[in-house]
Amino acid sequence: MNKNRHRFTIEEIKTIERLYPNHTNREIAQIIGCTVYAINNRAHMMGLKKPIEFVMKTNRTLGKKLADKNLGVRFSKGHIPKNKGKRLSPELYKRCQSSMFKKGHIPTNTLYDGAERIRIDKRGKPFIFIRISLGKWVHKHIMLWEQKYGKIPVNKILYCKDGNTLNCNPENWELLTRAESMERCRHSDETIAMQIAGRDKKMQRIILEDNRDLIDLKRMTNYLKKEINECT
Repeated sequence: MNKNRHRFTIEEIKTIERLYPNHTNREIAQIIGCTVYAINNRAHMMGLKKPIEFVMKTNRTLGKKLADKNLGVRFSKGHIPKNKGKRLSPELYKRCQSSMFKKGHIPTNTLYDGAERIRIDKRGKPFIFIRISLGKWVHKHIMLWEQKYGKIPVNKILYCKDGNTLNCNPENWELLTRAESMERCRHSDETIAMQIAGRDKKMQRIILEDNRDLIDLKRMTNYLKKEINECT
């Protein structure tokens, strides 16, 4: 057990609760006589949060202090480097030449054609990309689908049937219009979980993993509402 750990008194806890909204943790630590780390932990245990206005004001103040502190070591506007327009002397160029990249140099970590990697899109969905030439990567599921069925028509996209976007088997991908895809996505498990939990990602995951009945009930409710609206 850490013998140097600060044990807060009731009065100190009240002081933290009173000062936390409009004082920095460093200021509170100096007043009480403990470490900033101790204040951080205690505030977290108490569920205290600083108002966004105070956080923004503090960040602006710190930013200004940092800017003023570094003012003397910055290049001024219009500064002209001493070596502007100058080329390396032949002697210096020769000394540096051994450490220069040669023309056409390829980095040691460059991958080969056919190499695969997983990338996450802006929705958080993982997709497998495959390299077809130097610097050119394509979706693996699209490449395999087009090899079997031909080019994807304009205004159509591939829709993942089983929800596993890492399953690149062409049979797992269905050709749909964007309108059809949007209608499918509207009733997907992920969308239903988002309707129930809002933007709480942790709660969405809990619903998807452990509360499938809740998803089915919400989906059925959505269908009923749609039918009622169409009848009225």
